[in-house]
Order: sequence, then C-alpha cells, then structure tokens
Amino acid sequence: MTSPHQPRRPGWRCAACHDEWPCARRRAELRAEFEGERVRLALHMAGYLGEAVLDHPDAAESLLYDRFLGWCRDRRR
Repeated sequence: MTSPHQPRRPGWRCAACHDEWPCARRRAELRAEFEGERVRLALHMAGYLGEAVLDHPDAAESLLYDRFLGWCRDRRR
C-alpha cells in the first residue's frame, strides 16, 4: 500500500496533510517500514535530500539535512 503522505515537488510539502515533507505521519510510516534498518532508512532519505537540494539550491544545507536525515537517528541515544 502506498502512503498518501508523499512529497509534492518542487515545494516539498506533503500531498495529504500539506506539512513540510517528510511530515510526522510519513516519518512514523518510514520508521515502521525500515524498523531495525536505520542505515537503509538514512540511505533512502538521502536520495530525497539530493532531490530537494536540486529543487532548492539556495536553501541552507543544514536545514535540509535536519529535515530529511536528522530524524533518522536512533532515538535511544
């Protein structure tokens, strides 16, 4: 099943809830989908980060990194 919480480009807003993507719902879905595979999740999200950088070349890299990869870290640390 495909989630309705997909990115709408080039603005990178959620197609379902209109929050910045990945929205909270999609993050939860991705955590469940990639459970126990943190590196694989980060690599998956790095692909989206690369696309977002192309869509927003003037955006601060640190903000995009936090948005697309920062939440992928193990929350137990």
